[in-house]
Amino acid sequence: MAKAIEIDRLPESARNELYDFYEFLVKKYAPVLSKSRSDREAKEHFFRNVTSHAFSLPADYTFDRNELHER
Repeated sequence: MAKAIEIDRLPESARNELYDFYEFLVKKYAPVLSKSRSDREAKEHFFRNVTSHAFSLPADYTFDRNELHER
């Protein structure tokens, strides 16, 4: 029972809002499918990659917002 909606008649901001609401409804009401093994492997690979590029700041490091915005 799929019906077509002519979203081209809406302004861009309304189209974006409609898309966001659609995503919300899909997450809320669509059945959750079990993740396949390849999905889990891809997620693990992603986090291994992030971890390999991560670094630690020194213990005495302080963040100075004014220094950040100096030119």
